[in-house]
Amino acid sequence: MFGAYADTPLEALTLILDEPPAHLTALFRAAKYHVKRDRPDLSHELIDNYSNLYKSEQKEKLVEMWDAWLRESPKGTFARAILGDVQNRKRLFWVKPNRASVRVLSGHGPVRDHLFRRRLTDSDLCPADLERDTLEHAVFRCKAVPESLKEARMKIQARTLRAVIQDCEDWNILSAVLPYLVQTRESESLLARAGIQVAEEDT
Repeated sequence: MFGAYADTPLEALTLILDEPPAHLTALFRAAKYHVKRDRPDLSHELIDNYSNLYKSEQKEKLVEMWDAWLRESPKGTFARAILGDVQNRKRLFWVKPNRASVRVLSGHGPVRDHLFRRRLTDSDLCPADLERDTLEHAVFRCKAVPESLKEARMKIQARTLRAVIQDCEDWNILSAVLPYLVQTRESESLLARAGIQVAEEDT
């Protein structure tokens, strides 16, 4: 999906793409079906008091259950730290998911920190400056990046992904150059040597 790596957590993807998980979508569709068939009691077994909720309240209930599902899961914490809860993600309408942004916002991008945690490389240090090679480092501090990213850094005031993403102008500047960063990192054959599997992109 959007070129995400195969090990990218579903929790992160649902938040980045602003799409509820399939199991909750199916649950609400089933409840709606029971109401249409005049079986409100069955809908209540799936979702408390569903048949008595207005459409706006149903949407709020979905967001509430979605947030609870995310909080209970140990996965997708990087994306949650940057994007916040579901309601905050919905306010960030300028964040349009694509191949590069999914990899960066999920925390499962072409950096040594991620590969090292998966035991696919022997060090989590950036070879360019010997700093821990996290996504924050790659975006804001790494010396071995495309010139376009260096120029973008000069235009952006914030110095964390969470801060940048809250500002439409800053995010638009950064997101325009993220594909070049991801492409550069992957062209170094780091992922190929580590044997990372990339999921097929949507057509």
